[in-house]
Amino acid sequence: MTELEEFIKKIPFLAHINVELVSIKEGYCEILMPISKIHFQQNGFVHAGVQSTLADHACGVAAATIAPEGKTILSIEFKMNMLRPAVGDQLIAIAKIVKGGKTIVVTEAEVFTIKGNERKMVSKMQATMMVVDIPKN
Repeated sequence: MTELEEFIKKIPFLAHINVELVSIKEGYCEILMPISKIHFQQNGFVHAGVQSTLADHACGVAAATIAPEGKTILSIEFKMNMLRPAVGDQLIAIAKIVKGGKTIVVTEAEVFTIKGNERKMVSKMQATMMVVDIPKN
């Protein structure tokens, strides 16, 4: 397991929402989350905030794969398009780097619901990440 994979497993919020790292390689990340009733909005669809959270974390991890040692990634902007109501058993976010830089990394993520063998894209994010120093405690 890489240092980045170890770091991801220690993020309390990701553990709280039961996110699992599926795949990570340079400029790329897939994360998966089981859907439960606590993720629904008033009409029984997965809440936009849940989808945004998953996409944001996937984009951040994709960007982190190119961050130099001693640096970390922070989201500074994102746009989320909700494409259809999200209904299924799991959500998977697949993120990649669009343009990497020394300070700014532009990423995108697609979020899919999974139900049985069926997979449907439900949302898409474009996000800008900033490379910053890891805070010293």
